[in-house]
Amino acid sequence: MKKVYVITCKTGTILSHIIKWLTGEPYPHCSISLDKSLYRMYSFGRRTPYDVFNAGLVHERPDKNIFARFPKTTCSIYEIDVTNEQYVTIWNNIKEFWQHKEKYHFNHPGIVAAWVNLYPDIPDFYYCSQFVGCMLEKAGVKYSEKPFRQVRSVDFRESSVTRKIYEGNLLEYWNSVKRPED
Repeated sequence: MKKVYVITCKTGTILSHIIKWLTGEPYPHCSISLDKSLYRMYSFGRRTPYDVFNAGLVHERPDKNIFARFPKTTCSIYEIDVTNEQYVTIWNNIKEFWQHKEKYHFNHPGIVAAWVNLYPDIPDFYYCSQFVGCMLEKAGVKYSEKPFRQVRSVDFRESSVTRKIYEGNLLEYWNSVKRPED
């Protein structure tokens, strides 16, 4: 058995505040990591800390980019048991997305539509929870009854297959775990 990690967090961005206000979700942003240290987290989000429109597939770290801009980011980290085959499938799918990252776009229209419970299937467009859900769904990890296009961060928090291993400041977690050297 292997483990993957779903990180739900709230930065200090205006978008994060708006989503929290509209949905009541304490941690509206989602990322996925294949290691407990969160050395490599993947998501759909801002490519630069100050531009909400320059967004897409990103490699995140708790001490870089948007999280460096907002060091008081709070989070919940969830662990999911997966088979070796599921783990490899998730990693291969992330690598495939990364190799063609210019093809994928942030789903700005979808995030607006989700506020009114509409979930258009726009190929190659994702927002954070859709990407995390897609990676798990493609590997056969049953975390929700919903298709990945309808998944929100709350679905990971309430899933019967996730175990919360941490809640608090993301940077404090990062500083407390052993990780590979840069």
